[in-house]
Amino acid sequence: MKRFVSLLLTAALTLGVCIPALAAENGSLANFAAANSYTEGQFTDVPAGSNYYAAVYRLYRAGVLTGSDAKGTFGPFSNITRGAAAAIISRMADTGLRKSLTLRAQTAVAPVETKQAIIESTADGLDAISLAMEQTANAAGSLALGESADAYAFTQAALDDFKIAKGCFERALAQCENTDEMKLVKAALSKVVEELTAVCSTKLTTQNFTDFILNLVTPVQNIMNETDALYQLFSDWSEGA
Repeated sequence: MKRFVSLLLTAALTLGVCIPALAAENGSLANFAAANSYTEGQFTDVPAGSNYYAAVYRLYRAGVLTGSDAKGTFGPFSNITRGAAAAIISRMADTGLRKSLTLRAQTAVAPVETKQAIIESTADGLDAISLAMEQTANAAGSLALGESADAYAFTQAALDDFKIAKGCFERALAQCENTDEMKLVKAALSKVVEELTAVCSTKLTTQNFTDFILNLVTPVQNIMNETDALYQLFSDWSEGA
């Protein structure tokens, strides 16, 4: 009796699969009507050159395949479970079981080496700014002692260090990739470069160097605020790695 029931169930399942298959063989693909739509080139885990890509995308569009995760990843070389196979067969046989889903392209993530290079360039820039501020403090001390020549020399050294810092932050900005992950980092670095560009554009003379020192307060504070935000973003990178 059990054997008879098993044979009956097998026959029923086979018939359910064969009916839509026979319809397709007879020239009708109505059973595989599109249920989802995708932008050309949106997904790259099935190479655009794979000889099976058209069949895979047809099954995705028909709601038969849904992928192995929330991103709809297709694993052509992964072993399939019995449950997954049963789900696919059931959706092929019964259109009412097919899935309508929305998939989004995976956000590109920058390599760890690129992130590290950006962090190191930023750190070099901050070191240069720190040296510039030391030279500025020396200049202020010399001014207090009435040693204007020394004060001017220290201010010139400070300006040189700010120019070095500008180069470091420009290098960090150039290493950023055009990904969503780096949008905030690029924005913060751009603001730092903007502030440093304004500082470094000063043509220092023995007459205006005291004004240069006084006018450093606001841009340096802005730079510090942006770099604080940068290091918070860098921390997020580490946590997400």
